[in-house]
Amino acid sequence: MKKALIRVGHSCNNNCIFCHLGPKKYMDLTTKELKSKILFCKKQGYNFVVLSGGEPTIRKDIINIAKFIKRNKMKFGLITNSRMLAYDSFLKNLVQNNLKYAYVSLLGSTKKIHNNMTNSDSFEQTIKGIKNIVRYKSIEHKINVTLVSKNINDLKNIVDLAKRMKVRKLKFSLVDCKGNVLKNQDIVPNLSPAIMKIKEAVDYATKKNIQPYI
Repeated sequence: MKKALIRVGHSCNNNCIFCHLGPKKYMDLTTKELKSKILFCKKQGYNFVVLSGGEPTIRKDIINIAKFIKRNKMKFGLITNSRMLAYDSFLKNLVQNNLKYAYVSLLGSTKKIHNNMTNSDSFEQTIKGIKNIVRYKSIEHKINVTLVSKNINDLKNIVDLAKRMKVRKLKFSLVDCKGNVLKNQDIVPNLSPAIMKIKEAVDYATKKNIQPYI
């Protein structure tokens, strides 16, 4: 697969404390603009597009876009918080239109930790969305954990949660110092202890037969 990444816009149903978009939120491509970008990618030889945001699944035209991608004999993936994927029929519709990849953000092993970081009541939908994704063997999936001071001591618990959900790949990413982080700099962990916590989590994930990434 030759993959292209397309940012569809900035609108999101979460408001993460570390969001790198910051004040750029709510600027979105029109359906026409997005289809034009997809066709451009096809002409450049790409046969797989990954849709990023913001949150691509909250677009009202997302099913239409998925069908457009399929008509053009391409496959697609999502960088997503998976909340909309908690709806079985919605996910099934995307799968029927060539959804093959999901890169999902999970920020804590508990409702309190996760929701505190997303500034929304998102944990239960995110977990159900992940469980739904894992059910489809045709979807390659990877769970991403953005590491900040609020979840630095929760990484092994996240590994345990991922194991229970039968997640196969788990990535640990240090927070980027831009966007909302510039207003919440206390969430940036000290580098040395953060590296040690990530190393411990990577070793723990390996023992649990989950493929770790950093």
